[in-house]
Amino acid sequence: MIDEIVSHSRESVEDEIREHKKRLALLQKELAGYNAQLKPMLTMPHPDETQIAGIREKIAITERDITTVATRLDGLRSGKLTADDIRTACRKFDPLWDTLSNHEQWRMLSLLLERVEFDAKTETINITFAPGGIKTLNYQTAESGLREVSV
Repeated sequence: MIDEIVSHSRESVEDEIREHKKRLALLQKELAGYNAQLKPMLTMPHPDETQIAGIREKIAITERDITTVATRLDGLRSGKLTADDIRTACRKFDPLWDTLSNHEQWRMLSLLLERVEFDAKTETINITFAPGGIKTLNYQTAESGLREVSV
């Protein structure tokens, strides 16, 4: 089961990386277009300052979006899930669960799970784990000083 979770997580992360790369390419193309629009305006004898300000604002927003997407890509690339990550999370999870309030349990599940789907026809449940959720759990519990217990 652990190998299946790792495999599914890697596939999910790779899909998300592909989508973010596409988004990044589109944003970079958009930014180049805005810069191409702005350049001739700056050499005009009487440029339309309102139009220049509008394009500069679009440039700033696009640059911010590029930074956000690039940061997310870096996180996805460095957050590859391993079988050891899952084992560590499981050892920490069991003793921790009963000590949590309902709100904290909900937060923990939302950290670990991206989606849970029930198919009534086949009576099956499909669980999609959140990429990076288990690593985040391991990091947060290590920060809080929670010890692992052996299973």
